[in-house]
Amino acid sequence: IDLSLYYLKTEINTLSKLETLYTKDIIDSDELAALKFTDLDDTPADYSGGSLKFVRVNEGETALEFAEEADPTVDTDAKIKAILVDEVTKSGTFTAEKITKINNATGIIEQGTNTDAEVADAVTKKHTSGSETCTGDVSGTVGANTVDKIKGHAVDETTIGSILKSNPQSGHHTCVICIGLFPSLSSPVKI
Repeated sequence: IDLSLYYLKTEINTLSKLETLYTKDIIDSDELAALKFTDLDDTPADYSGGSLKFVRVNEGETALEFAEEADPTVDTDAKIKAILVDEVTKSGTFTAEKITKINNATGIIEQGTNTDAEVADAVTKKHTSGSETCTGDVSGTVGANTVDKIKGHAVDETTIGSILKSNPQSGHHTCVICIGLFPSLSSPVKI
């Protein structure tokens, strides 16, 4: 087999030609022993001690090496859960550097470096975004039931009848009476 640079550049220019050349029998032969990963000049000489490690370019950018996974700042599920539960359930101010973050370079969850003010600001923005102030009648739904409107009525002896409401579905009448707020109301109203 001619492995000259010219031959490699001109004759082995497709994947199928490369696969034909690099079959297991040829790679295991002594002729191409230098093509084995561990026999290259810029790779680890053997796989011993490389279990569960990954290959990376060395610090000098001159060769490949086996490396351990980077040790995360927060390295267990229990530690992460403790940080999150502590911060979510805490009353008062947050503890600086306890909110987790993702390190974009490593993908590892770490303790954040947020200040109390930054966290409080983010929480405030989250809880106030989209909030509304109600200036008129309020109504809503609880499950499948509609909650009737809360009306802004001034109630006194002459207007007590104006808050009498009728439910068209049941035919019942409802009246909201505030007891003790109107001392001049001498006779109770029976509906």
